[in-house]
Amino acid sequence: MSNNTNNMLSVLDKLHEDMIRGTAAYMAGGDPDPDENLEVHDIQLEEDELLLFSGAPDGVYCMVELIEKSELNNGLLSIAQKLFADVYAAQLEYINRYNKWMFVLNFRYLTDDQFRAIQDENSDKLIKAVNSTFDPQDNKTGRIAETLMSLVGNQNMSASDVGKYASITKAAKEYLVGFLYYAPTNKKKKWVRGENYDIQHVIQTSYNGQRYSNIVATVYLDAEKVLAMLCATAENRDKYKFTLSPSSTKINNMDGLFEIHRYSKARRRKLSAKYGIQFSNN
Repeated sequence: MSNNTNNMLSVLDKLHEDMIRGTAAYMAGGDPDPDENLEVHDIQLEEDELLLFSGAPDGVYCMVELIEKSELNNGLLSIAQKLFADVYAAQLEYINRYNKWMFVLNFRYLTDDQFRAIQDENSDKLIKAVNSTFDPQDNKTGRIAETLMSLVGNQNMSASDVGKYASITKAAKEYLVGFLYYAPTNKKKKWVRGENYDIQHVIQTSYNGQRYSNIVATVYLDAEKVLAMLCATAENRDKYKFTLSPSSTKINNMDGLFEIHRYSKARRRKLSAKYGIQFSNN
């Protein structure tokens, strides 16, 4: 078969694809294999930026502070908003299936125009966490096939289908990989959909009754790793172990207090050697 024939067939295939799909509804996709060659970027705070234990003495076996759950959420969200254009919520949650506290970050897909608008309004260099080859918000094309398929797709796209179009960007993974939750069975510390992140296609109703769809991503971060970032500088982070436990509910029942424990790893080792004890959490 001649090159001219091959070229003609390619043009016809592309024309058929555009007739069905339309070109405006599909945006540039992300890295096809974002798990490869990740360059880890740490998130670091200065001493005066720490949420807790700023200026606290070293060498103490354990220090305990109280903090509102909303303050923890807002502290993480404010940091995430300096990195990601599409993050919209951070929530400390107890995940029953893993019997563990986690910080849950939520992202929503942005079109290129929305992303540029947010970048223009922000002095920080922001990145996108969610990328998609399908734009669920597009309704500008006039093709009959595209309109019908868009209506059906927006209403019936299953949770498994959306994974074919949407993904967590490589740039976002490089910032979050150090804080991600990994199940005990995840020996290679991989991003596993349904375990430490998820992507869903959601349909919502606005105040005027109009329905619209979008792609939402959820990333699960290990609460103790996040606390180490929020409550210790990078050079001191390995000196301590952080844990948290709910303390009490506020009188308005709208918020709660948490105890944040900072344990000195060096002090634990000395006590273990001196008294021959073994701590349950090292």
